[in-house]
Amino acid sequence: MDPMQIGRDEVISLLKRAGDTCSMRVIAYLIGGGAMALRGEKDATKDIDLVLDSEKDAEALRRAFEAQGFMVNSRHPAECHAMVDAEILSRPTGLRVDIFVGRICDRLRFSEGMRARSTLVGEFGNIVLYMCSREDIFILKSVTERTRDLDDMISLFRRGLDKDSILEECELQSAHVGLRQSQIWEAFLFVKVEEMERRHGVNVPWKRSLKAKAEMKVGSQNILVYMEKGARSVTELSHELKESQEFVRKCLHYLEEAGEIVADRGSRPYRFTISTGSASAATNL
Repeated sequence: MDPMQIGRDEVISLLKRAGDTCSMRVIAYLIGGGAMALRGEKDATKDIDLVLDSEKDAEALRRAFEAQGFMVNSRHPAECHAMVDAEILSRPTGLRVDIFVGRICDRLRFSEGMRARSTLVGEFGNIVLYMCSREDIFILKSVTERTRDLDDMISLFRRGLDKDSILEECELQSAHVGLRQSQIWEAFLFVKVEEMERRHGVNVPWKRSLKAKAEMKVGSQNILVYMEKGARSVTELSHELKESQEFVRKCLHYLEEAGEIVADRGSRPYRFTISTGSASAATNL
C-alpha cells in the first residue's frame, strides 16, 4: 500500500482518536474515498472527506485532528482547487482530512436526501459517524477533475447504483437555488459517464436519460434568460433558442411544473413569464 494512503482499519482508528479528543459531540458524514474504504470498495484512500452541519462543529473537529498531528493548510493542493470551502488539514505523510460545512467543492449542497441515504457507522467518542450512499458519492466524484475519482466512479458503478436516486438528487440540487442559478449536475455526470465508458469499456444504460435531462435543463435555463429579454411565446422562444417548438414546449412544461414560470392561457398565443415566487426570481432580486 502507498505509505500516503490508509485502509479501512486506519480510517476507523484515526476517527476514534479524533473522537476521543473532540471537545463536543458532532455528527459527521463521511464521503468520498474514505467511505469507499470503509465499505471495502477500495483498498485505501489518501484523504478523508467529512461534511458537518456548522462552523462550530468544524472548529471542534479541526482541533481534534490537530491533536493527532494534522496541520491546517493555508494553500489548497492544485488537484483540489474546486474545494474552496473546505478546511484542508494534512500530515507530513500527505494524508489529508477535508472538512466541509454544508456544501462540497463549493458546488453541491449536502441535502436532506443525502442525509437520509446515509447509514450510521457508529459513535467514536464525540464523533457520530455516518457514511454517504454509493449514489451520492458517485455524484460527488463527478464534479472533480482528478483521474482517481473517475476510477472510483467505475468501481461504484460496477457494484450497482440506483439511477433514480442519482437523477432525483440532481433535480433537488437545482430546486434549492432555482434553475437559473443552478449548475446542471446532469451535464457534469454525462461528461464523466461518457469518459468512464470510453476508458473502461462499459455501457451505462441510463446515459441517454441523463443526456436528455441535461439538454432540457440547459434549454430551460436559456429560456429563462430570453424571457427576461422579452421573449414570451413558444414561437419567439423557439426562434431565439434555434430549437424546435416541440423542444421548447417540453422545457416550458418542465419550468411550469417546477414553479419557475407561469402561463397566461387567456391569450393567443399563450404567453409565459418568470414566476415572482420562484427560486430563480428570488435569487435575482
